[in-house]
Amino acid sequence: EQTIIKLNYETILLTKELLMIGNKNLISDIGCGISFINSGAESALLNLMINAKTLKLKRQKIDKYITFVKKINQISKKLLKEINKKISD
Repeated sequence: EQTIIKLNYETILLTKELLMIGNKNLISDIGCGISFINSGAESALLNLMINAKTLKLKRQKIDKYITFVKKINQISKKLLKEINKKISD
């Protein structure tokens, strides 16, 4: 789960580039991808939190992943808002 959160963060950053270079027909696909990335990060965090004691993770490490997921959420909302604007134009 920890690696998944990091990979989701890196991937959400790539979707910004896709949104800039992709054609209008791909915008909805990019939006779906953003939703999947966000859901994957949220799911990984839930699994991490429930297993934190078993994995013997320190609070500092958990907080790091919570921060990654919050960033993913913020970026997702911003990008989806941008996508909705492009679709309605």
